[in-house]
Amino acid sequence: MTSKNNQHEPNDRGEGLRRREVIKGAAAAGLIAATGTHALVHAAESKVAQSDLIKRENAKPGTRDWQLTRTRQLPGKINKILNNGRCPWIEGYCSANSVRAGENLQVIVSTNPVSDFKLEIFRTGYYNGDGARLVNTFDSLKGTTQPDPPVGENYVRECQWEPSVEFEIPKDWLSGVYLGKLTARKSGIQSYVIFVVRDDRPCDLLFQTSDLTWSAYNRWPADYSIYTTHPGFSSTGVPSGTVSFDRPYGLFTHPVNKMKKSGGSGEYLP
Repeated sequence: MTSKNNQHEPNDRGEGLRRREVIKGAAAAGLIAATGTHALVHAAESKVAQSDLIKRENAKPGTRDWQLTRTRQLPGKINKILNNGRCPWIEGYCSANSVRAGENLQVIVSTNPVSDFKLEIFRTGYYNGDGARLVNTFDSLKGTTQPDPPVGENYVRECQWEPSVEFEIPKDWLSGVYLGKLTARKSGIQSYVIFVVRDDRPCDLLFQTSDLTWSAYNRWPADYSIYTTHPGFSSTGVPSGTVSFDRPYGLFTHPVNKMKKSGGSGEYLP
């Protein structure tokens, strides 16, 4: 018979050990509950659940469809050294480098020739070795050929293109690097846009994207990185212009990666 004094004890030894470990972990983390053991356990279990989000996300089924299968760049060279590296068939950028869940994001795309296009959004991660998980698809978006920006003050090339689609970042999208795979219906040519979803959860491992560096070395639409030699600047390695995030990612050149075509993903992908 069960006595009154032990009716509220755990049903088995395993649960009792689990509760004791949670309480011990909560105490070590400095969690204080003035309302008793139940509140302390609840707070600690919530903390454990939050820390386990990425692990559970990476256990979900992934796909390798995030990879581009048909790409193209303009032929020829910008100058005697640099290839062009631009993909005007379909290219784009996002209205922000990073957003929080619940915020709006615009994806801005140009297609030449004009073509409808598909946008598939993937969260990159382990996913059992597949590398990404499909989280949203926009099947048929209207494309338009958007104008090349003029050369602005201090040699900046800043697109002021019309948005192609705007959506709210869902609350259940975890922090991470997200790739938007663009596919032109008419030509089948593909490229990327890229953005980060961020949050304020404590973490043991922090991945830093170097998007400021990506933008600095991005030469889109031709030879317009921050280190491009412009008239009046003869020294290499010294900033000679201004660059904008509001443009697609094209060709990169710098001392580490001598010449790299990004497909629109910045320098995120090797």
